[in-house]
Amino acid sequence: SRDVSNALRPGVADGAISIAVIHHIPTEDGRLNCLLHMARLLRIGGQGLVYAWAMEQVQGSTGARKFQSQDVLVPWHLQKRYETSKNAEQYASTVGATSNPELITYHRYYHVFTQDEFRNLFGKVPGIRVDKIYFDSNNWAARFTKVSPSPTPGVAATDRVS
Repeated sequence: SRDVSNALRPGVADGAISIAVIHHIPTEDGRLNCLLHMARLLRIGGQGLVYAWAMEQVQGSTGARKFQSQDVLVPWHLQKRYETSKNAEQYASTVGATSNPELITYHRYYHVFTQDEFRNLFGKVPGIRVDKIYFDSNNWAARFTKVSPSPTPGVAATDRVS
């Protein structure tokens, strides 16, 4: 993975939004690291908003799915007429995508969150106050405010220089 800890200065953002991002991260540590970096970028009083797919789905609603587990591969269909790569067929076979004359199907990884898991993940982020966790269109959403300086993600408290 790429170290992004020094990409931007801490405390430079009034707000940060993460829509449909952390559910593509395969490990809990990776998902937590994303939230730590997000909190790091916020100024004190800055607000964050995160949306991720929910395990709980309102059946009959638009886009509702039934998940057999929390870690799933979901097919996504790209119409071949929109594929711009000259090597699309080769790429599709390399990543295990299936194709027909009209579509290329990619299988994208998702981790779907239970309400408790989503809430607990935010409880591990120091320096934020969770203002609201709510269910919206088959997603869990969290709105939070940065209330104190954040430690640098990936750096133990004993390793930091004052």
